[in-house]
Amino acid sequence: MNSESQDCPHPEIPREQSCPSDNGLNPVGASAHLQATQPDVPNAPRAVYVIDDDPALLEMLRLTLAEQGYVAGCYLSSQEFVDRIPELEQGVVITDQFMIPISGLEVQSRLLSRRTDFRVIMITGYPRIDIAVKAMKLGAVTVLDKPFQREDLLDAVEEAFRILDSVQDDDRELPPELPNGQRYTDRLSSRETQVINLVYEGATNKCIGIRLGISIKTVERHRANAMRKLEVNSIARLIRLLERERPKPQ
Repeated sequence: MNSESQDCPHPEIPREQSCPSDNGLNPVGASAHLQATQPDVPNAPRAVYVIDDDPALLEMLRLTLAEQGYVAGCYLSSQEFVDRIPELEQGVVITDQFMIPISGLEVQSRLLSRRTDFRVIMITGYPRIDIAVKAMKLGAVTVLDKPFQREDLLDAVEEAFRILDSVQDDDRELPPELPNGQRYTDRLSSRETQVINLVYEGATNKCIGIRLGISIKTVERHRANAMRKLEVNSIARLIRLLERERPKPQ
C-alpha cells in the first residue's frame, strides 16, 4: 500500500504499521495455504484468508484472528490467492481493495464465480462509495475503511460465518439441480416471474400489488404458485435458489 504510516492506538487496525524486517515472521508461510482435508470435522478451526500487500498488517490480523481461535491464511499476493482458490478450505476472505495485479473486487468476483462456500469482507485505505456499493452488490458482508476497530473486524468475521452457516443449511434443503442447464425458474409464468423477482428485491405483497396493479390476494396466489413450482417452502430457500440459478459474476 502507498498510504502514509501512522500510529494508531489499540484497538484500531492501522492503515499501515512499520515492523522490523528481521522479526522472523512469515505471513505467507505454512499457515497461509489451508487445504480442505477435513471440512466436516466437528469444532474444526475456521479458516479466514487475509489478502493485503502490507506484511505488518497481515501479521497483525493473523494474530488478532488467532486470538479468537481462527486459522488465518495470509497472502501478500492477490494473484497467489486466486490461483489457489480451488484447493482452499471453505471460510471467510478479508481482502484489501487496492492491490496489483488483481484488485479486491476482482478477487471477490473470481472467488464467487468458482466457489459458493466463502464470504468476503472488503477493507480499504482509500474509501470510495462506488467501490463499496459494487462490493456489497457482489455479496460482501461489509466494507471496512482503514483504520478500523478491532472489534468491528471480529464482528464482521463472526457475521460472515453466521451467514455462511445459514446458507449451507438452506442449500441442504434446496431441490437438486436440474440436468442439461434447465432452471426451476423456467417453470414460472411471466406474472409469477415478476412477483418472485420483486420478492427477491425485498418488496412486500402490498408493494408488489401496487407496482403490478393487482390485488394483494392475487399477489399471494402467484407467490404461492411460484414457490410450489420452485419446490421451496420458505423465503430464505427461495432467495438461495434464485441466487443459485442466476449467472455467476465474470
